[in-house]
Amino acid sequence: MQQILHEWIATESSILELAQKYNVCAYSLMRFIVTQLSTNKQTAKQWLKNPNDCDNGRLAYEIMEINLYDMMDGSFTQQMRQNVGIAFELEIRDYLQRNQISFLCEQQLRDRNYDY
Repeated sequence: MQQILHEWIATESSILELAQKYNVCAYSLMRFIVTQLSTNKQTAKQWLKNPNDCDNGRLAYEIMEINLYDMMDGSFTQQMRQNVGIAFELEIRDYLQRNQISFLCEQQLRDRNYDY
């Protein structure tokens, strides 16, 4: 990964291009580069959460790009997955209630220590 970091710094290649070239996950590579270039872990987290806080314009753009286009690990994709999961849970809940089938929701299970 260090080699890829040095190549990213030395060339105009984007993180997406390098991820494809070296057959690595773009999101993981981006996280690695962010952690290497940030001053501390808190700063890295902030940049990943809000790329506009990153003072390196190139890196900020690429963080946003990967979050949008990485179909497996990008934050946009993760949010879509979460929304689909919530919608499905609501659909199941409604079905069970309509058919008068007793069930426990996720929070009720957690309250009863079923969350190992």
